[in-house]
Amino acid sequence: LFKTDMAGVIEKVVVLPEEVNAIQLRFGFEGVAAEGDYVVVAFQRAWGDDTNPRIGLYNTVDESWKFLFYPLDEPESQNGGWVGLSDITALGDGKFLVLERDNQGGPDAAIKRIYSIDLGDLSAAEDGSLIEKTLVRDLMSDLKATGGQTLEKLEGMALLDNEVWIMNDNDAVDDNSGETQLMNLGGIISADTAPAEPSSEVTDPPAGDDTDSTEDTVEEVAVKEDAVEEVEEDASASLGVALYHSIFVAFVAVLVSLL
Repeated sequence: LFKTDMAGVIEKVVVLPEEVNAIQLRFGFEGVAAEGDYVVVAFQRAWGDDTNPRIGLYNTVDESWKFLFYPLDEPESQNGGWVGLSDITALGDGKFLVLERDNQGGPDAAIKRIYSIDLGDLSAAEDGSLIEKTLVRDLMSDLKATGGQTLEKLEGMALLDNEVWIMNDNDAVDDNSGETQLMNLGGIISADTAPAEPSSEVTDPPAGDDTDSTEDTVEEVAVKEDAVEEVEEDASASLGVALYHSIFVAFVAVLVSLL
């Protein structure tokens, strides 16, 4: 993991514990998310003798790691292949979306799915425990709806205004069409999975305050409308940054694995 300033200058490099790094394979960090004091990373596939890939929890305060294990689906493609993790997106309150896929495309593609996991209080998560997951969306119908080849490498996922966006890595290689798709899946997360909405409760003015506040109220509404427009503009920019960040992390992971 690299911590940079806004200009991209590296300020800190975070490495894995020696015992974990010793079993490293090239199928490493594929997704990264931030939750409170923690950075949460999704390993693409299992390392060493592990049965399942790890979800790593890095505590930025005491600079410690702990690892949970994510139960992958078994391969279902007529062409075999493997199944791995592609991205992880924080929803808040210890909840995350996880993008799971096989390494098959076109008519051989079978597993392109979004699951939700609830890790609760990350500081209380038990090191080495097995995660439970819940299916949110099978993406095969969405990918087939375009009428083209079913994309193999769904590797980017972001959340904007409770709508989930996904994006593929076109790999720029001979056995890939070179097509890049950015797809809005809409509000597919359930109420118990979605991030908590801020309270919109309206409070009455204090008793005894008989002043006419109509003018102030109109001004306040105008200010709020301006603020909402700014938030929407910032949110749109954040989506592009989040998707670019997912692809950048995958790129860095590949470079590190080749060194």
